[in-house]
Amino acid sequence: GLVAAVLSYLFYTIGVAIFAGAIGGMLGSAFMGTLGFDPGFLTTLVTIASAVLVALLALIWNLQRYIITALTSLGGAALLVTAFLLLFGQVNLPAVQAGNLLAPIFTSSWVWILTFLVLFVVGFVFQIRRDREYHFSKEQYIENWG
Repeated sequence: GLVAAVLSYLFYTIGVAIFAGAIGGMLGSAFMGTLGFDPGFLTTLVTIASAVLVALLALIWNLQRYIITALTSLGGAALLVTAFLLLFGQVNLPAVQAGNLLAPIFTSSWVWILTFLVLFVVGFVFQIRRDREYHFSKEQYIENWG
């Protein structure tokens, strides 16, 4: 039981670090694309550096809960704004399927960037506040699942 608990915690921690690193890399890549850099050595270097930096910061500052909340907010905001960009013909499907969901947002109008940022912040705040209101009770668990 103890070995499984330790392995479970390590799996969770490593998973969050990988997830945080992936988003850090995506942000670094989107940033370089926004600045007009083509994919190449420098863009790859910035992408890897930002991925490692975000993953390390998540572990050092024990930000797992906030990383997961921020990443779900980021994903939701990116999907909503990208859906509107597709709906209004601001971006085509092959551009979205190219792999970088944030690039079409950051290369569009400032209105879409602002919409993305507002949705991200609102989603993050809502999830943090909702999480504070949640209280786990053993009795409720036993009643529903036990």
